[in-house]
Amino acid sequence: MARTAAVWIAVALGALSAAEATAEAADLGRLTFGANFDYSSGDYEDGDDTEILYGSILLAYLTPEIAATGAVDDWVEVRGVVPWVQLDGPATAPRGGVRAPTDEREDGLGDVLLRASYWGRPAAWRFLPYLEVSAEVKFPTADETRGLGTGEADVTVEGGLSHRVGPVALFANGGRRFMGDPNGVNLRDRWLASGGASLDLGADFSLGGLYVFRQSAFRANEDAHELVPFAWWSVSDALRLGPYGSFGLSRGSPDYAVGLQLRFDIDVRAPLAPDLRD
Repeated sequence: MARTAAVWIAVALGALSAAEATAEAADLGRLTFGANFDYSSGDYEDGDDTEILYGSILLAYLTPEIAATGAVDDWVEVRGVVPWVQLDGPATAPRGGVRAPTDEREDGLGDVLLRASYWGRPAAWRFLPYLEVSAEVKFPTADETRGLGTGEADVTVEGGLSHRVGPVALFANGGRRFMGDPNGVNLRDRWLASGGASLDLGADFSLGGLYVFRQSAFRANEDAHELVPFAWWSVSDALRLGPYGSFGLSRGSPDYAVGLQLRFDIDVRAPLAPDLRD
């Protein structure tokens, strides 16, 4: 769904602007508290539209630079996402579900996600893009009998590139999602890909766009293709807002979606001993 792409955008752009230590303090990394709100509508090849409300809270920690020498610029981030999902229509939840088609409204806890990402590039070759390698585990915390999840764990592995050229940020990634094996349902592993760019329109505002591809978990269904316009507004040094939308290009996608991300960053620092400040 569009929310997946938008969250990945936030990760990629966050790596490009990772905080550096000041002369008077040791850099201990960055904590991020966030929330995401998303509404989407589409028929997903079922004939009747399904409306999905998706909300989540996020906690992430981005390390300071971790290289033992100055030869590599690199960071690690660990993030957890706890979602809430409401379904109104016959389709299932964004990460997959196995309920029989029904018009009953369902809502409840979604599947909790835990993701670890590494970014790095040679410090002497800053014309090269950052390389990202990430792994994500979906824990089966959602109720599969109500279509809120599959009842099985999934694992996603991805690789990506991100690079900034002046006010322009470019990013792309691709990966594979290894699906669980719920009883009575044959889900196939899925290829995922996305790519896009953003343009800074000043110190505090940027606009961008993203193309997203997701292979269908069911061989008989169409794959998902979407276009995702988005914006980022730095309200303050700590608070960022990210409205976005989505336009489906295939029957495997929602017809449209709108959403909003909120991010609150806290740079964690510790005073240096007096003999280390020079």
